[in-house]
Amino acid sequence: DAVRTLIIAGANRYKVNMKKDTPSSYVPARLRSWFMRAAPIRAEEKKYLEDKFARSVATGMDVAMIRHRLDTLDEADRGHLPFEALTKCLVEGGLEREDAAKHVRDFLRQHKNQAEDDICWKLFLNEFIRMKLFHCVVQLGKTSVFGKADRDNTLTLSPKEFTAHLTKQIGREEARKQSTRLFYKIDSNHDGSLTQYELRKWYRERLKALKKAQQSKKA
Repeated sequence: DAVRTLIIAGANRYKVNMKKDTPSSYVPARLRSWFMRAAPIRAEEKKYLEDKFARSVATGMDVAMIRHRLDTLDEADRGHLPFEALTKCLVEGGLEREDAAKHVRDFLRQHKNQAEDDICWKLFLNEFIRMKLFHCVVQLGKTSVFGKADRDNTLTLSPKEFTAHLTKQIGREEARKQSTRLFYKIDSNHDGSLTQYELRKWYRERLKALKKAQQSKKA
């Protein structure tokens, strides 16, 4: 009965959330194996998910959709995937193949305990997201990019404007998850808005911390 209840809960969530235009519409990973055995996904549902992923590529990178695709490829729920699978998902997510492969190779160089045919994709994705967020802040430090993000011409960015910029870079769902926490870290005087000075100060401090950590590893 407990298993039956869990399967029904997963099916109901899937049915309700299919109406939403976010990657949260997918059945949770912990329910997937049970749900798929009890009620295999129909061809039209599979096509819907594939079309949804294709649309995300057309509108820019969507980290949440990439996470879903990686989770789908990890059929055995081992948490590990080979080099080619990671690269392919990044390419499908909007990166050039050369850039995608470079990201994975850089990760392997930083993590000597990871094998090319057995990479912890969640660890990789978390580090990839941190890198993308850092890049978003660096971009905003540029006057031309900051000016476009500052829609009301106040010379500061509101939380809404900051989230809108992140959305273009990493997708709507991931931007909503990350923006509040990151905004608070950058907003050094806690006045509820970001200046170019605060943006540049934050990423320079992050660079110093990164260099210090790398030097400690070498020592």
